[in-house]
Amino acid sequence: MKYLILLLAIVTLLTVGFGLRRKKKNSQEREKLSWPKENSSVAEARKVLENRDPWEIAAWLTAHFPSSKEIWPNLKTACHELGLEGIYLGALGERNAKRDLALEVLALIGSEKSLPLLFELLTNREERISFLACQTIVRLGLIEAVPYAVDALLFPSRILPARSGEILTAFGSEAVPYILKALPQADSRGKIQILELLGELKDKNSLPGLESCLTDPEGDVRAQAVTGLSHFPEAGPMLLRALKDSHWKVQAAAARGLGKLKYKEAVPYLQKLSSAEDWHLKTSAEEALEEIAAANQAYVKEDK
Repeated sequence: MKYLILLLAIVTLLTVGFGLRRKKKNSQEREKLSWPKENSSVAEARKVLENRDPWEIAAWLTAHFPSSKEIWPNLKTACHELGLEGIYLGALGERNAKRDLALEVLALIGSEKSLPLLFELLTNREERISFLACQTIVRLGLIEAVPYAVDALLFPSRILPARSGEILTAFGSEAVPYILKALPQADSRGKIQILELLGELKDKNSLPGLESCLTDPEGDVRAQAVTGLSHFPEAGPMLLRALKDSHWKVQAAAARGLGKLKYKEAVPYLQKLSSAEDWHLKTSAEEALEEIAAANQAYVKEDK
């Protein structure tokens, strides 16, 4: 009797184990067949997705596509037609894991209509959420985001300038025309932010805008324009003129810039400035002269 019970137990275990393996195999086969393929039409992708839970779709999308550029166009269109973008945008107001997943998936399928809410999320008091929203905007790569970022830079009362700057920097030269257009509208604080950004972008199309601010009434604005121009070798003559500015910050920035550019024509003017009573001017001029001299020595050694 004992042997019979033992035999029945073994048979039961084998049967259950076989059933579980078969169920797992069938589940894996269904998984392979239940998601759109790269060659699926919009209608086919939509038919497959419409029976799925939106958050299951979100998890699948984020696991399979590293960026919006890799996602298949027909799949993205199907997601839009099913209204998934709206569902994920609606979750941005929640305070749970869904919000994080929504931000991640919106970076893949988001459109221009996602931008207002994403920029609103940049104002979130939770640093992590503000950062994730910023990353979502950058990953989306929509040029329509640039005007929003420029406006935020002009009126930084709610959105940190660093967030706007990060977004605009990600677009590089594409953002420059929008930034230059906004420059005349900005107040002194906004101009300083914009000029700093233009210098970092190092786009030659920025030169006219930077140069135009050398005559700004505010000394801090002129100084930031000089700092921005210091990134461009062709700006040497402009910096030389700025060396004669009446504001010490502008003069000091010009001296540093001329040293950075190794602008030899500035040596007589820097030598004169190195005798200034103002410590900032004297130090800036001396350091610039050292940089130019070092560059000239290196040039002579290479020539030999």
